[in-house]
Amino acid sequence: MIARSVHDVKTFLLSSVISVVLFTSPLIPPHKTSSTNSSWHIKVNAIDETMGPHLIIPTSILSYSLLSSYCLCGGVLEHAAVFRGWQQIHDPRQLKALQSVSGRAALHVYVVPKTALTVFNAYLAIVNPPAIVASHQRKVHLALWFGLAALCVSWISSYLVQVPLQLRIQQTGDQALVRRLNSTTWVRTGAIVLHACSVLWMLASGAFLRY
Repeated sequence: MIARSVHDVKTFLLSSVISVVLFTSPLIPPHKTSSTNSSWHIKVNAIDETMGPHLIIPTSILSYSLLSSYCLCGGVLEHAAVFRGWQQIHDPRQLKALQSVSGRAALHVYVVPKTALTVFNAYLAIVNPPAIVASHQRKVHLALWFGLAALCVSWISSYLVQVPLQLRIQQTGDQALVRRLNSTTWVRTGAIVLHACSVLWMLASGAFLRY
């Protein structure tokens, strides 16, 4: 039962990434715009290739967006499915075993990618990649720093509240701790949702449109 639950978590997260890639891949032509500033062209006007605006997303921003989407799926799944599923386990021994296995799985499929996202976000915020529309550069800059702040809130909540609770659950198998975990994890889940919103706002701001 425990192994199947972990397998379901891995399958869901992997399928979410594959879905995003498959959704965006038909829109991405296999050529780069230049040798010095690699970026992918996504056609906004599919009817007429010679007219209308084109969304030109730098490779770094595209990778950042996909990684953010992956972490969003992981964060929401953990809050809405994993922790709530623990509430259905009333045997302390089974609950301790489930938390131990789920914790190790989450480390590989969620914590590591989220760490990579945080480092990548900090790098982009410092480097401040240029927007296609220069007048929108400030929007890109603000979105990156807002996203980094949201991730920091998520990490602070994790290490001050959720991680200590999970360690105590692993030791005691106490259902009261599981209920408390479910009542507090919305903070970091909301933070990762806000991060994804900042990415979406950056892409929709017109900063990467070429007319």
